[in-house]
Amino acid sequence: MKKLIPAYILSFIIAFMLYIVEPISMFVNNRNDFNFNFSNFIKPMLLIFFVIFIGLSLFYTIIYFINKKFSNKLGFYNVILIISYIGFILLYIQGNYMTSNLPKLDGSTIDWSIYGKENIIFFVILAIVVITYVICCKKYKMEKVINISKNISLAIFAMVFVGFIPSLLSGELYSNKKVLFVSNNNINNISTNKNFVILLLDTIDSSSFKEVVDNSEYKDLFNDFTYYPDTLSMYPFTRDAIPQILSGKTNYNETSFVDYYNTAMDSSPLIEKLSENGYDINLYEHDIKWNTEKSKIVSNIYEYTGSFTNKCYAKQETKYVLFKYLPYFLKQYSKIDYFSMNSCKDDYVDNSFTVDNIKFNNIITSNELNKVEQNYFEFVHLEGAHSPFDNDKDLNKIEDGTYTQKLEASLTIAKNFITRLKESGTYDNSIIIIMADHGYGVDDWQSRLNPVLYIKGFNEHQNGNISNKAVSYADLMDAFIELLDGKKSTEIFSNVSNDRERPFIWYLYLEEDHMEEMVAAGKAWDFGQMKKTGQEYDR
Repeated sequence: MKKLIPAYILSFIIAFMLYIVEPISMFVNNRNDFNFNFSNFIKPMLLIFFVIFIGLSLFYTIIYFINKKFSNKLGFYNVILIISYIGFILLYIQGNYMTSNLPKLDGSTIDWSIYGKENIIFFVILAIVVITYVICCKKYKMEKVINISKNISLAIFAMVFVGFIPSLLSGELYSNKKVLFVSNNNINNISTNKNFVILLLDTIDSSSFKEVVDNSEYKDLFNDFTYYPDTLSMYPFTRDAIPQILSGKTNYNETSFVDYYNTAMDSSPLIEKLSENGYDINLYEHDIKWNTEKSKIVSNIYEYTGSFTNKCYAKQETKYVLFKYLPYFLKQYSKIDYFSMNSCKDDYVDNSFTVDNIKFNNIITSNELNKVEQNYFEFVHLEGAHSPFDNDKDLNKIEDGTYTQKLEASLTIAKNFITRLKESGTYDNSIIIIMADHGYGVDDWQSRLNPVLYIKGFNEHQNGNISNKAVSYADLMDAFIELLDGKKSTEIFSNVSNDRERPFIWYLYLEEDHMEEMVAAGKAWDFGQMKKTGQEYDR
């Protein structure tokens, strides 16, 4: 049994590194991005740690006794243990020293073929480690090689643990914030008095969407709307775009993002105006971070006090561990496209709002609207045309689709959304806005400047108006207030000049702590007319 000690030590170190160190470090380093507390996941974290530790220990124990039953020499057991130590060393190197080029988990399709250099480095390291072990096994007895490997693993554990101490001592780990649960409550409500509804479809490029509209059977869908083709977003990514749209406040990196978010929403003229006019306010935004006292005005969001389901937590955490620790040519088999623990909340399946196009379309096509007397406001943020491109125009789940197909799916949702209002008799007493947070672009990020924007005011009927005003999302708040005051979509943006310079704040995805200000001197889609002001915002 003494010979099992190295195996048990290895089992403990692997389980501890992957399922204690990794989730806690990730949580502490990304505290502002996670809408949950340490207390929400400590139980499933410890459970999966013990399951992995006991499972690995049991595996080696079985190998040991099978080998011992057929031979007094533990050759097979020793070989398995040495292979395991080789694998552990490679896991440690891969997960701790070869992560600088990890692809971003933003839902985009990952091109794994571009990581040839990383794969070559891995195989070189693999060859060095294997050759070293072969030489050692020829020079020394296997038991001595295993003992050396045990000491190496303990040294690695010591390094991992020392590096882990700051996370354990971090106030970020133990600080508690209000954990929000965005429910589907009221999503089928509509007012017989006044409605203000915003359908935000993620990553919709204005001209591309208009082309799809014009070439579809729904080309008359937006006849009562004003289309603003020359619209400039404020940010290239969703994170900052959502609070800016809802508050009119721009993030200049003066504080943490969560502080900006809360301050912006607390002082939002739109929220204040809606409240003054007796609107039931509902925000269907899966990643909302507004958790101050004032946020209680939102009807469909409540504080979550539960924990994570063990099975879901184990699945999500394992996907992330495999993504980080496997060599690049195997990472694709982790089955990860984005990382979200929100789906692991106990009552997630039953009543949680998600950005999923298909799920939302099922809601609006399978349920009648519930008419209420109180004025009603809803902001719905869906995945729209965001990658992966896994929807066709009929909202079927597909593989290897195109951006155009997901645009068509987004149009179908918009059609179903508007049609339901018409059929309920609440279309005329509704302000309806179909918009995006930003445009679309992958390699040419410039395309993200020009989001789609369609607006219809109360009791508005026209014949497909197109306004060439040079609109900026910095103007949206004034437009929202004017619409609530009864102005038509043709009457808003009255102070907008077509020859002005419009602001835009640029940053790279996951590098939001450095922002650069730019201005558009020409059309929103013309990156050639964009110029830097020299103003930078760092935090």
